[in-house]
Amino acid sequence: MRETLGLAVFESLGYIDPKYIEQAADAFQRERKAPGRTIKLLLIAAALLSLLTAAACAAAWFGLGARLISLGGQGEAGAGEGESYVSLAGLRGSPEFLAAGQWLEFKNGYEQDMAEVQLAEGESPYGWRDLERSFAREEEYDLAVSRIYGAWDEVMLKELKIIAGEYGLKLHTRAGRPYDGELEGTVYENGAYKYSFMLPLHDSYNSAALYYEPWGTLPALSLPIYAPGEYEQWDYETAPGARVDIALRRQSIDVPENYEPSPGELSWDCLIFCRGDRADLTLICSWSGESKPQDTAEDIADALDFKALLEGGSISAIAGAIKES
Repeated sequence: MRETLGLAVFESLGYIDPKYIEQAADAFQRERKAPGRTIKLLLIAAALLSLLTAAACAAAWFGLGARLISLGGQGEAGAGEGESYVSLAGLRGSPEFLAAGQWLEFKNGYEQDMAEVQLAEGESPYGWRDLERSFAREEEYDLAVSRIYGAWDEVMLKELKIIAGEYGLKLHTRAGRPYDGELEGTVYENGAYKYSFMLPLHDSYNSAALYYEPWGTLPALSLPIYAPGEYEQWDYETAPGARVDIALRRQSIDVPENYEPSPGELSWDCLIFCRGDRADLTLICSWSGESKPQDTAEDIADALDFKALLEGGSISAIAGAIKES
């Protein structure tokens, strides 16, 4: 029982940078020798927690750092350089995180390779795609997942199934596009969705999109991110009482050296994450002309009831925020 508890505590920190584990293990071995493996695991976990600072917590362990999928051609998607995406379901090391990284790496690389072959033969770069999905052979399941995940031939469909099976995940089989007032998006059979909307705040409208992803299914959507290293990050408790992680970045603009842009010339990208007991929420928002962007980011977090969204899986909290703001 204690062995299981020790392993559970230790493995729950599995997405921590290995250098922190090494530091904790060294500190543990210098100061004392534990009589058993269970106590050693618990003490290493305690030492890891003692190394935690507020900045590390927000930036690397629970915020964007724990959700950043970098495709660097390194086999297991994780910390390489290259295209970057936000994990919409699951933190680093989770089945959802690993499967999403593996699928995105395969999909992007395969589509690029096929396009290059087509171009070399003087054909359209997209000519290889089977738009009718005839390879699904009229199998309803294969046809549905191929359309939802963008599998354009039998090779892609086969790899998609292999990846989902390897990590014990389901695949989406149905998707719809409801429209309700200011809300427009895509909803899946398990309640997952992406809704885009305009959020009124500070006498202006901010473009926003909200992703809701229950665990246990490979997300069909992807969220690319530019220059992840430029984001300032912190955690925050919203007015309705939800704990969220905020990542904020000033968009790059071409200006002369030593030129300081005015607030009206600035634009901001913002990500807000909220983790529930069985699902993840990701809000992406952007706006322009704001001199106190950190305050605006927190006001946006306050405008939505993340707890209600996670507990009920309902989009009604967004509609309520739009009407009440």
